[in-house]
Amino acid sequence: MIGGITTTIGVISDITNKIASGIQEQGTTTHEIANDVHQAAAKMQVVSSNIFGVSQAMSETGNASRHVLSAVDEVIKQADDLRHAVDQFVQQIWAA
Repeated sequence: MIGGITTTIGVISDITNKIASGIQEQGTTTHEIANDVHQAAAKMQVVSSNIFGVSQAMSETGNASRHVLSAVDEVIKQADDLRHAVDQFVQQIWAA
């Protein structure tokens, strides 16, 4: 009878040790998952920051493009004015 109780206690002890080991492994895995989630969140923050930077650069490029287009329009106008002035000058020379 004592031998049976000893055997039962040994079986219960083995089961308890296996449960404790499983709980410890589960805790370790949960900790690793939490670390992975934290790292993923940090990387997403970097990506978000990079996207914001690209968006700002695109906006600045758009503004610069509008300024260049405006300058090109002004140069075209000045070239037309100069062409008109040269045509008048040539006509005056031929008329003289």
